[in-house]
Amino acid sequence: MKSSFLTNRALLLAFAVTAVLSVYSCKSQPEAAAEAEAPAPAMEAVDTTGPEYTSRYICPMYCKGSGSDQPGTCPACGMEYVLNEDFHETHADSTSAQ
Repeated sequence: MKSSFLTNRALLLAFAVTAVLSVYSCKSQPEAAAEAEAPAPAMEAVDTTGPEYTSRYICPMYCKGSGSDQPGTCPACGMEYVLNEDFHETHADSTSAQ
């Protein structure tokens, strides 16, 4: 009779632990789901009218104020300028008139 009592007590304890863990895990799931469904922060609009975007040669990092009509290095980060594939001669005309 004593072993039956211990077995029942062990089963009751196991059941209680399982129930507590089940309730606890169910409470944390909606919070995790809400975090997963949260919208991503909006990206800032980038001003692409500066020389770092419109020059014939531009810095690959688009450092503010960089860009040139000749090859060279970026004064801000030291990287070599690359040829701007989006360069249009109209940009050169408008910047040389200033």
